[in-house]
Amino acid sequence: MKKILSLLAMLLVAATAWSLPFEPTTDPSLSTTKWYHITVDGQYLFYNSSEFNNDASSTPSEDDYYLWCFVGTESTGYKIYNRGSQGYMRYVFNSNGTGDEANLNYVELDSEDHFYIYYMDGPTKLYLAYNSTNCYIYGSSAEFATCRALDPNGTPLPTIPGDLNGDGQVDISDVNAVINMMLGKTSQTEAGDVTGDGNVDISDVNAVINIMLGKTTPVTPPEVDPTAQTLTATGYNTPHNTLDATGDEGYAKLVDGDRNTKWCVANPTGAWETIWIDLKSNVAFKPTSYILTTGNDTQIYYRRNPKNWKIYGRNSDSETWTELVHVTDGGGLAATNTTDYSFQFNGITKAYQYYRFEVLEVVGADQFESNYYAFQLAELTLVGVPQ
Repeated sequence: MKKILSLLAMLLVAATAWSLPFEPTTDPSLSTTKWYHITVDGQYLFYNSSEFNNDASSTPSEDDYYLWCFVGTESTGYKIYNRGSQGYMRYVFNSNGTGDEANLNYVELDSEDHFYIYYMDGPTKLYLAYNSTNCYIYGSSAEFATCRALDPNGTPLPTIPGDLNGDGQVDISDVNAVINMMLGKTSQTEAGDVTGDGNVDISDVNAVINIMLGKTTPVTPPEVDPTAQTLTATGYNTPHNTLDATGDEGYAKLVDGDRNTKWCVANPTGAWETIWIDLKSNVAFKPTSYILTTGNDTQIYYRRNPKNWKIYGRNSDSETWTELVHVTDGGGLAATNTTDYSFQFNGITKAYQYYRFEVLEVVGADQFESNYYAFQLAELTLVGVPQ
């Protein structure tokens, strides 16, 4: 026991020397600027553009509103800038600013792994905290407001046991991190429970030390190949649709697994209107690619092919949709019957259980009636890795 306490003392002393847990910039418009995910007590910080404030999610996203950079120098301090809103974080997280306003948020360093975000209320520092619901509640104590920048460019934590700071290796910084959790200096996370017994204690410290010293080898989950996921159609929006949306060519046909059926929408209003279909998977999965299958008479009615579409993801009805892909040029869909066209998702690190496929524009008016627009697809297949 004395040896363990002695080792702990040395490790805690080692924790007093650190470098910045992020790479600052003086101009967020530079191409060399590094963009980060920021976690606040383990929750991923993002700017909620629909509510004009900051929010948090238990999982990261590559959406620009989740990406932040740190602007400043050691002498001036570091301000926090949001890539999606193109503004600096301020009180109430209205980030439509130049960075010179009162109540601007700043960074206060804690260790090589953590920092605090605070704003000035007169001479008083008030710290950003997480209260199990959201991240825009401020507290007067930094103790419950630890933040961490995940580098580089918003890369999420790897799945290496013992790698608490997400740098791809297990070293002294990870030992310090689990010690801080054990001592109550930082909030406990799932990553800190290395032994999997539901607690962060001395056994987890020992486990990280043993991994670091090579006495035990961390076991990483086996890689799973992406597969086509089973989807259920849960809702739709087809304004001015003259067809039976639940009939033989209704919205559910888009994911029924039958290439000989199709979803067809007829819109005789003279101008296309956005339509969408909501989908649910049996399990959350990280999407890697998707397949669009053209209808059985597309060779004749090729103008029914989608030209401009989006796919969104989320994990509950209360979440804001996250845009995963946006195609504006037709994606190469041709005038061919019942043909598969495959597309890739790029940079998606999060698993989603709910998806929305949205068609903003079709190729053109039906060739027989100039004011008659229609859309059709036989199948939408989402491919990914269950989480």
